[in-house]
Amino acid sequence: MILRLPHKWPLIRLWQRWYRATRSRARQRLQHRIRFFNPEHIFIFRRQYLRARLAAMGFGRIRAMPSPVLAHAGTRAFDAAAYAFATLLYWLTAGAVAVTPSIVVVGAARRA
Repeated sequence: MILRLPHKWPLIRLWQRWYRATRSRARQRLQHRIRFFNPEHIFIFRRQYLRARLAAMGFGRIRAMPSPVLAHAGTRAFDAAAYAFATLLYWLTAGAVAVTPSIVVVGAARRA
């Protein structure tokens, strides 16, 4: 199974902490938008949750890797360099850090 998912959880958490630290409670209650959250994505799943759920469903060797950035005209070189950096960081941290906007979760079925 291969899933490509938005990887916005860390950005959302960081922004919300900043928002709470810099805004009054009255203004926080009026917040109508969450930065980095796309309302078209109904759910946000963390990597740990997906790994646990896939393992419970019988998948083994589950990995969450950086997803290539969708390149746009004029930014291909930058996007390729950013993806190379993200991949290097992923391997240097033994898979603990993925800094791309999306991640790919791969799970292989266990053999009987």
